[in-house]
Amino acid sequence: MIARRAGDNSSAEQHHLDIAMALIGMAAMGGEQAGSMPGIEVVVFSMSLEPVARPGFRIVPDDPVKVVKALKKKPGKDIWLFGGGALFRTLLDAALVDTVEIAVNPVLLGEGIPLLPPGGRTTLTLADHKVLPKSGIIALAYSVKGGVGPAPRIGYVKESKKRSKGRARA
Repeated sequence: MIARRAGDNSSAEQHHLDIAMALIGMAAMGGEQAGSMPGIEVVVFSMSLEPVARPGFRIVPDDPVKVVKALKKKPGKDIWLFGGGALFRTLLDAALVDTVEIAVNPVLLGEGIPLLPPGGRTTLTLADHKVLPKSGIIALAYSVKGGVGPAPRIGYVKESKKRSKGRARA
């Protein structure tokens, strides 16, 4: 599960979300995650919300496959798919997802929103991983087979300073 039904970000998750935001140029999300994100353009795909268009934020009833294909042709930073397992499945099945980054949190949810709804199988290749010892979160970056290029290194997690393992002797 990627979240409880009502959504719930821990402070550790929010900290890494804030850092990741600096590395992307646009966010695409499903209607249940609709919201603006300061500093980046947001496109929300929804058939139930009223269409909206204002600087940096729009809600569109359009086909996500057509819109994302057009967006990928434009120069700029990466497009980040934020939440929305159904939207993720749609774009993955259309071969529009190049990389997948997943954060494994040390919490077992008994129910909630699945990462993906049922559908086809997708082969991933591990490109990078980072462990956050204080929170217990593991960040994983994968390339999607057939995607454009390798997954980038995980840049939103700062390396911790390694402790010296030497001991003082008396």
